[in-house]
Amino acid sequence: MIVRFTSIVILKWLVSYFILVPAVVYIIPSATPSLVRDLIVWIVTALLALVFAEWAFNTKLPEKKDVIELFVIWLIVSAVLSMGTDVLMYGQPIFLLKSFQTQLQFVLELIMVPVAAYIARKRRMAHASGEGLSS
Repeated sequence: MIVRFTSIVILKWLVSYFILVPAVVYIIPSATPSLVRDLIVWIVTALLALVFAEWAFNTKLPEKKDVIELFVIWLIVSAVLSMGTDVLMYGQPIFLLKSFQTQLQFVLELIMVPVAAYIARKRRMAHASGEGLSS
């Protein structure tokens, strides 16, 4: 599961990077207030994190150990990838010194891991009991 979780987190990071950077630079008008731009980035990041975290739990019913394992892997891999990008762009790992907006984005991603586990667990339990998700 470690390789699967690590691969999914790396893939999520790449997808986020290649969606958000062009969106912020080319699609969202430069006259857009920074708070609106930040909200768009937070929402897209949270949704992508939810989708990828739920995909990570796709193979079985997530247990507490799986959730903790994905959470820790997500934390480490995301921090390493962000620091690596900082080194390439700025010459130093400034991940911990980034703005509040970036840190909040990182926290939102981490919050989505247990949320995805809850959704996956609820969906598996509903399928096992023959009920729909409307209950």
